[in-house]
Amino acid sequence: MNLNSSAHIFLQQKGGIGKTLTASMFMQYMKAQQISIEGVDADPQAPKLSLIKALNVPLLPLVEHGEIQQKSFDPAFSHIVQSTAATLVDTGSGAFLPLLKYMKDNGLYDLLTQVKKQLYYHVIIASGPEKSETVEGAKRLLEKTKGTGVKVVIWQNEKDGIPLLDGKTIEETDWYQANKDQIAGIVRILDYNNSAFKADFLSMMTEELTYEEIMNGKSANFDFMRKNRINKIFTDVYAELDKVFKPKAKSAK
Repeated sequence: MNLNSSAHIFLQQKGGIGKTLTASMFMQYMKAQQISIEGVDADPQAPKLSLIKALNVPLLPLVEHGEIQQKSFDPAFSHIVQSTAATLVDTGSGAFLPLLKYMKDNGLYDLLTQVKKQLYYHVIIASGPEKSETVEGAKRLLEKTKGTGVKVVIWQNEKDGIPLLDGKTIEETDWYQANKDQIAGIVRILDYNNSAFKADFLSMMTEELTYEEIMNGKSANFDFMRKNRINKIFTDVYAELDKVFKPKAKSAK
């Protein structure tokens, strides 16, 4: 699996479920593998990825006259097709259907295949009250991209426990089994059931810092134990990503 020539789009029809969080963690994971990755923040409602300065992600303006304009995707996707680096786009919930329509209408699946760039869609399924809508978003994504050559990475956000669907895990559901050839794998975001972990991670996002910056002491707010908790979070996520993207992978240190 050659991640150097891959493209990654983070999307979901439900907002506020950790999409930017996962996009930022994936960018940091790629950098930890010494893989060059270029990102674009295409979330007009909550452009948080572009605020993390160390990731160097520009904001892509999509909205004109109060609506997302399809032509506004052009600069980002022209670059994705032509770039020699790995690329990432973080989108907002409002861009879910417009983006999928844009990709199909402009023949981008075929174009990416021609330039030998594997496209991954990353979609979150959350536990708790967002479970039903996020599951529907994942199923809708799989349906609309069937036969395109796209691989789908499911991020399982276990903030309220492991999401069960009629008593089944995601892997045990009929729709997952029917789309196994299209699904690259599942990345679990563990719930440590500990308020200190949640507070430290929230502080990290509020201060707009990366894992590396915290471990290198950029913020005086993170002492030894707080660094240790952040390190565990990232080590666990990186291990989950290793399962999906090996052999081009190394664990966090």
